[in-house]
Amino acid sequence: MKKIASVVVLSAFACSAFAADEGVYIALNVGQSSTSNPDTYSLSSKTATGVSGLVGYQFNKYFGLEVQYTDFGSVTPQGGSSQKISGYGLNAVGTYPFNDQWSAFLRVGAANTTIDTSRYGNVSRSDVTWGIGAQYNFTPAWGLRVDYDSYGVGNSGNTGTATTGLASIGVVYKF
Repeated sequence: MKKIASVVVLSAFACSAFAADEGVYIALNVGQSSTSNPDTYSLSSKTATGVSGLVGYQFNKYFGLEVQYTDFGSVTPQGGSSQKISGYGLNAVGTYPFNDQWSAFLRVGAANTTIDTSRYGNVSRSDVTWGIGAQYNFTPAWGLRVDYDSYGVGNSGNTGTATTGLASIGVVYKF
């Protein structure tokens, strides 16, 4: 049984080394989030550690789609208590491959974000989201990704609106 399991595991790694330009991939990023809008959302704590996970499908070497979940961490408004911000989105991703290892990408899509407030409960907002980044592929299956994502959060009635961004670094695995 151990021999069969070893062959299956080695075969999976061997197949992933010959991954094509299209297919499913996953990524996990961690970084620094920041929230700001000096007119309506004054914050005493504007930054937090954020985490993002995504599943994508690359249709060809230039275009893909991603479903992304981001936990931006917590921020603190002036005179208020800590508020957790999270969101999910669906993005179209344009990729420009410089060579087999390096590529740049731009993502644009729609996202829904939620601020968990003690005063108003969960305040959600749907808005356009965008991101930009670069990727270095160690192998055809494994890569390192650096990117920045921007989301609109809050609403004009209760919490005020703000922009929350996540500058992050992460790993990518292509199936």
